[in-house]
Amino acid sequence: MSTGATASARPVPETNPPTGSITINGGAVYTKSTTVTLTMTASDASPPIQMCISNTTACTSWTALATTKSWTLTFGDGTKTVNAWFRDVWGNTTATPYSASIILDTTAPTNGTVTATPGNGQVALSWNGFNDAGSGIGSYKVVYAVGSAPYSCSTGTAIYTGTGTAYPHTGLTNGTTYGYRVCAIDNAGNMSTGATASAKPVP
Repeated sequence: MSTGATASARPVPETNPPTGSITINGGAVYTKSTTVTLTMTASDASPPIQMCISNTTACTSWTALATTKSWTLTFGDGTKTVNAWFRDVWGNTTATPYSASIILDTTAPTNGTVTATPGNGQVALSWNGFNDAGSGIGSYKVVYAVGSAPYSCSTGTAIYTGTGTAYPHTGLTNGTTYGYRVCAIDNAGNMSTGATASAKPVP
């Protein structure tokens, strides 16, 4: 007795391209490094999905979809845009790439000047004139040492980090010289070499 013929239906191609997104460094506005982390999402009725990532408006290489990817931006400070295309198993491809932008700032702020005014057991510090044309100044760091100013803002003793432009250093010994270095930190994380001043508290 015949068991009969069997047949299977061929899947019908769908024509909708994948939808997706891309972000750089979690959506950060600035970066001081050309090496960044991309985060991608994509969905489609016909997986698996492939992606194509590019620093230009041309797609040249397809790979399997990854949720994160280390990526190198083009050199030179300024706004950088990364584009992402997605395609499904049927070859449906996003016509217009999804894109994300970030501002690359690899240049440290320029130094201003620091004034150290001695008082009784204290030194009043103030600073101005620091500048950053890229991402803008985000904060300042003040370090000190007994005697001469610290060699950098990574040495010495940190006494202040913040957005202000003045700081009273109290609890000092009259007749002892204190050296200070003030560094500006921009919004991308670059730090200036710093400006210095010294003072000797007096009664």
